[in-house]
Amino acid sequence: MYQNLLTKIINKRKAERTAIQPPITANSTNNLKKEARARLFYDVPEDYIRFLRITNGFNWNSLFIYASETARIDNTNASIIGFVEANLIWQEYEPHKNLITFGDSSLDKFVYNFKASQYQIVDRVSLEVVGDVSCFDELIANALTSTLN
Repeated sequence: MYQNLLTKIINKRKAERTAIQPPITANSTNNLKKEARARLFYDVPEDYIRFLRITNGFNWNSLFIYASETARIDNTNASIIGFVEANLIWQEYEPHKNLITFGDSSLDKFVYNFKASQYQIVDRVSLEVVGDVSCFDELIANALTSTLN
């Protein structure tokens, strides 16, 4: 679902002479699953792991998809925050307690809402639901589409 969009972005980044993040390692995958379960009480979806196997975190046009752990963005002083770290920070604020956040942009957050049992795109500030989606792949496809517009 999102793979064609990601390929377009990768090609644009090649033209800009910027690379995507390297894929997640097996060791990092195991650590992510263990840390998410222990600290967030959440089982990381396999679809998210599949995304991380292509690019372990993503940053382009104001979109961040969290990495397995905080990582430096190649050839910059910037970094992509890790999934567990980001969610621990977000969940310090009460309205975020029922959300697992996979990434964010300047306008939106891309989340799983425990209360609604639904993947959602929510307004970054108000947390008002912008859209419900059926699965993680559709969530990432929406996020990537927003960077191409």
